[in-house]
Amino acid sequence: EGSAVYTYVSSDGSSFSDGGLNFGCSGSTFDSHFCDGILHNDECLDFDNVCDYPTMSPSISPSISPSKYPTDVPTLSPSVNPTTIPSDFPTSAPTNAPSVIPTNIPSQLPTWIPTYSPSDSPSSTPTNLPSSSPTKVPSHSPSTYPSKRPTSHPSTSPSEYSSSPSTTSIPSHNPSIAPTNIPSKGPSHVPSEKPSLYPSLLPSVIPSSLPTKIPTFLPSDEPSNSPTLKPSNRPTSLPTVEPTRLPSFTPSAKPTLTVQPSISPSMHPTMKPSISMQPTMRCNMDAIARDTLITEIVSEHITLELNTKPLQNTTLRWLIDSDNYYICPDEDNQSAVLQRYVAAMVALSLKPGYKLISKHECGWHGFECNLQQEIKEIRFDEAQGNLPEEVSVLPKLQHLVSQRGNMTDIHLNIQELGNLKHIDFDKNNIHGTFPNSGNVEMTSMERIDINYNSFSGGLEFLNSYPNLKEAHLDNNAFNGTIPESLGELSNLRILTLQNNSLTGTMPSSICDLRENGKLSVLIADCGGFEPKVNCTCCTHCFPFTLN
Repeated sequence: EGSAVYTYVSSDGSSFSDGGLNFGCSGSTFDSHFCDGILHNDECLDFDNVCDYPTMSPSISPSISPSKYPTDVPTLSPSVNPTTIPSDFPTSAPTNAPSVIPTNIPSQLPTWIPTYSPSDSPSSTPTNLPSSSPTKVPSHSPSTYPSKRPTSHPSTSPSEYSSSPSTTSIPSHNPSIAPTNIPSKGPSHVPSEKPSLYPSLLPSVIPSSLPTKIPTFLPSDEPSNSPTLKPSNRPTSLPTVEPTRLPSFTPSAKPTLTVQPSISPSMHPTMKPSISMQPTMRCNMDAIARDTLITEIVSEHITLELNTKPLQNTTLRWLIDSDNYYICPDEDNQSAVLQRYVAAMVALSLKPGYKLISKHECGWHGFECNLQQEIKEIRFDEAQGNLPEEVSVLPKLQHLVSQRGNMTDIHLNIQELGNLKHIDFDKNNIHGTFPNSGNVEMTSMERIDINYNSFSGGLEFLNSYPNLKEAHLDNNAFNGTIPESLGELSNLRILTLQNNSLTGTMPSSICDLRENGKLSVLIADCGGFEPKVNCTCCTHCFPFTLN
């Protein structure tokens, strides 16, 4: 005590003293030794062993193996392995693996793996993996992966990971500030400040301040302050303050309270009339103004010759006067007006007597659209008329197909169709030269299938398609020699030229594509006793002989 000095004597007779504390041994036993600040008379232990009792003060460096009981005050650095019973206060730095039971107060930094049971208070930063049970109070930042059960209070930011199973089976009591990408199966008691990208299966008890892009499957008890972009399948108990842009499928029990009428009428009448002072006006304009605007939109992109081209006049008058779809020519809808006119013109041109129906043209036979309802494919087999030039104003068109018909002419400004990938006009009776794109490279074009027609002229038009993979040009009236420049089409896999009026020698650049490139099929008029084309690299020669 104070000035007392104790000396540890090992089995070989040596001694060790430290800090005025002495561990003395006689032979193989301690006469006296300290353990956790308590003087003991006991058998001497080897120097490398540890005490079975917890220390009252922490060690400066961590133990290699944990003690059986926790320390009253934590160590300055973490242990490599945690204790089996938690400390009253956490360490300054987290352990590599969590304790079986959580600490009362969380560590300043999260553990790599969460505890089996939740902490009473959350950590400042979330764990990389969620706990099996939720914490009573959420962390300040979201977990990388969601917990299996919801927290009593939501986190201030949404979870980053939200693809499969990101939503909880049970909703939170209070919503998060920002919505999750996928809604919970049940509604929140209070809505989020921002709408979800997809609606929940059931409506919230209190409506959100902003409408969702897609309505809920069941109506809310009270309407939202602003209307949804699309109507709900069923009417709300009370009407919205402002009318919707599109009407609901079934009428509301009570009319809206707006002074202005709806832009479009509902499918079915309401039980009571609206109290607006003005009658409902379709497209919010009179018929003369609508007629003028639709004509201006179409004529801005297409040359209208209504007196000399009766089909143009027929199509335009149908769109304005007879189409029950009744498209509105407002500023945001001009491209939709133009597309509907073009679709009707193409259908009536290729299939005289085609019955135009009053639904969106993407649902018409012969047309296919992308997710933005823009026409991407036109397919009319056995066409009885010619392709009109109006088709050239469809910027998203990728596939243009009309086989086994009676087309004799095509009017196509192909350079305007920058996304066109595939043309298939085989087995028609088309005369003249193939449409030329001029100096415009059509990098999207991959396949041209125009065999069994009467196309004439040279093959230089193929140079406008640098990424062309297939060119089926056989059984036409193409003439001249085969251009050397076709050897620059490095992606070309199929080139059929037989039964044309082409002469000369197959260019060496094209033969190089056979030997070093992707060209696997090359057919020309190189067979018979008097071949029109001299070709040593063709896969087949017409009349057909296997090379």
